[in-house]
Amino acid sequence: MAKATGLGATTIREIWREHGLKPHLARTFKVSNNPHFAQKLEDIVGLYLNASEHALVLSCDEKSQVQALDRTQPGLPLKKGRAATYTHDYATHKHARVQAWLKRHPRLQVYFTPTSASWLN
Repeated sequence: MAKATGLGATTIREIWREHGLKPHLARTFKVSNNPHFAQKLEDIVGLYLNASEHALVLSCDEKSQVQALDRTQPGLPLKKGRAATYTHDYATHKHARVQAWLKRHPRLQVYFTPTSASWLN
């Protein structure tokens, strides 16, 4: 990093320390073994590189630590007019009701990136 930026190694270490960065502990990402991976990659990256003028892109990330809490304590009642959502980990997009809704709304597409390819998000 020091060589690439032209800064001294000590300066780089100080910056990393100040921001709590520990790049030496980072593991490399995994490449998915899904046979449709290349197409999914092109579709998702295409949303950023060549997005339609009227495209709406929503990106969601699961919070596994929150899910664990949700299962041990019931949620508080919602205020009037607030929508409730219920999810089940990664399988939500496979649920029959979700699939039926998507069939009725063919302009919408769901792209699911598994944990093993979360870097693609």
